[in-house]
Amino acid sequence: MVHPPEHPIVMSNALRRLAEEARQRLASLAADDPERSFYVGVMTAAEDLSRTGRISPRPLEHEPAPFREGYLEVSNLAAAAVGHVPSRLPLPTPRT
Repeated sequence: MVHPPEHPIVMSNALRRLAEEARQRLASLAADDPERSFYVGVMTAAEDLSRTGRISPRPLEHEPAPFREGYLEVSNLAAAAVGHVPSRLPLPTPRT
């Protein structure tokens, strides 16, 4: 049996929706909330992936740990979706 090719448009739409959910979550957080950096990382990774189809070679070592965590969570979600492209990716939450 031949499997259909990856569906980059479906993945791109799922990533754009994820970026929008992260943006909405950011809007609901106080300016000094420590979770903001995490959701900025989620939003940035989702936008990078939806535009290019891959994680950019962004130097994460200079970013705060919560940003890196959010960015890498999205990277892992996208990698896990290879072969089974979902129409929606769940919004990750920071580890406490």
